[in-house]
Amino acid sequence: MSKKNVVIFISLLILSTFSLSACASADKDKIENVVIVQVTNGGTLQNRGGYTIENGTLAIFKEIQLSKNLNQDPSSLTTSDSEKEEIEKLLANDFTEEDQHPEQTGLFQTYDWKIKKAYAQIDKENKKTYLYGEHYKKEFTWVNVQGTRLMDSNKVEYSFSQK
Repeated sequence: MSKKNVVIFISLLILSTFSLSACASADKDKIENVVIVQVTNGGTLQNRGGYTIENGTLAIFKEIQLSKNLNQDPSSLTTSDSEKEEIEKLLANDFTEEDQHPEQTGLFQTYDWKIKKAYAQIDKENKKTYLYGEHYKKEFTWVNVQGTRLMDSNKVEYSFSQK
């Protein structure tokens, strides 16, 4: 073997070793069973919300409360333009336009969506938690140092736990 071939062989061997170790460590960071549950609404219309990853499927649930008075007759509810804009903003990061139709109407509107190939990743250095799925990415910022309390871009806070 010529010296040039030996150098190429060793270079390829080292490169493939680094590539394989990078792939292995990336897979270790994937968390496949997670529960994230809303604890405060951040002053929004979002009454309840949650994200659950189980066996590679992400289930997203959000409930919007249209009335501040629960005794109000649901048939008399009207949604102002600013409320419509807020609801769109609350749903935009998690639901496609087609999925932004409530499953029930009245005092509360509920939205559900499932995403395949889902997992969570924790970025301790930047104090962020991410949810990934098929054509989906959601970022949460840590509220506490342990990363068990998260906040989304709408200032809604959640508790985080791994199953």
